[in-house]
Amino acid sequence: MTDINELKQSLKDHYLFITGRRNGKRANFTKQSLNQLNFNGINMQSIIAQMTDFSESSFVESDLSHADLFVANLEKANLKKCNLFKSDLRGVRLHAATLTEANLEGADLRAGTMTFGQRKGQGVVDLTRAVLDSALLRDALLDGARMGGSSCVRTNFVGASMPEVDLSGADLKDANLSHAKLKNAVLTGANLAGANLKGASLIGADLRGAFLDGVDLSEADTRSVQREKSKPKPRAEISDVFEQHQQWLDSQGREGERAVLKGIDLRHTDFNGIDLSAADLTGIILVGSLLVNCRLTMTNLTGADMSSADLSQADMRGVMLADAALPGANLRKANLGSLALTDGLGRDTGKTWPANLSRADFHKANLTDIYLVGANVTDANFTGANMSRADLRDCNIEQARTNGAVMAGVIFKSN
Repeated sequence: MTDINELKQSLKDHYLFITGRRNGKRANFTKQSLNQLNFNGINMQSIIAQMTDFSESSFVESDLSHADLFVANLEKANLKKCNLFKSDLRGVRLHAATLTEANLEGADLRAGTMTFGQRKGQGVVDLTRAVLDSALLRDALLDGARMGGSSCVRTNFVGASMPEVDLSGADLKDANLSHAKLKNAVLTGANLAGANLKGASLIGADLRGAFLDGVDLSEADTRSVQREKSKPKPRAEISDVFEQHQQWLDSQGREGERAVLKGIDLRHTDFNGIDLSAADLTGIILVGSLLVNCRLTMTNLTGADMSSADLSQADMRGVMLADAALPGANLRKANLGSLALTDGLGRDTGKTWPANLSRADFHKANLTDIYLVGANVTDANFTGANMSRADLRDCNIEQARTNGAVMAGVIFKSN
């Protein structure tokens, strides 16, 4: 449907239908393209919209209760305070969608896909990096959903069905998961500080690397739970790794050894001023750590958790931060631009290595005066971040989420 007048008429007829008036007709938007449209505040309860493309559309405070949204595309949609009570969301795509304070009580978010016009139990709901803060998902069906990196602060999951759900790296601070069914759920690296897990079923769940400060598991079913955390190496051993790495850098790889600290837990550690250029820190946990004035050029920090870390004035040119979590981190005056490449004799090759921040989470981070020239920020989350005076030249910022970001004085292009 491309005719906006036809769309408005369909919604008017639908309103007559749901209010029991004459000439009413239930709206059916199946397989239609309705992306980037404004549906704010509209009563759309019980609509049929199977496989409909609503990507980047806005449904703020809309009523989609009992709606049939089977396998619909709601990628990057704004569903803040939207009522999705008992809606059919099986197989729906909600990647990077905003559902802050949304009501999903009793919603069906299990797997689902459409094959030759018939429903079939395949495919999973994608809520990767979605914002679900304070949302209501009581008794929701989230079996096998992908929710990695999502923000679920104070979210109500009471009694929700969540077997095999992927919540890796999710922020579940103060979430209510009482009596939730989390059998075989993946919660690696998740922040569960202050979460309520009373009566929850965590049989076979993976809690490795999860932050469980203030969490009481005494009344949860924790049979076969994987809880062993990555143990920090002794400080002396870490120091030796750094010394070997420095020798490796100084000798251009002829001496020493490159630092490889994959998945190690080094939260709340002081690394100020250290040079870890080109180190492999994939999946490292640096929550709350100090990395002021660090040199992290071409460092692999893919999937790292650097929540609330201090990276101010760090040299991070060419850094690999894809899928990394940096909510609340301080990157004031950090340099995440492209790195000029040189040959073996130190001569400029004319080539550059851009920083990769794709799908990284900078939610509410301090990015004032940050240098992001040429960086890849595809699907990165800058929601609520302070980006004042950031240099974003040659940066594909339009492909990132910047809802609520402070962007005063930002440089978008050269004068």
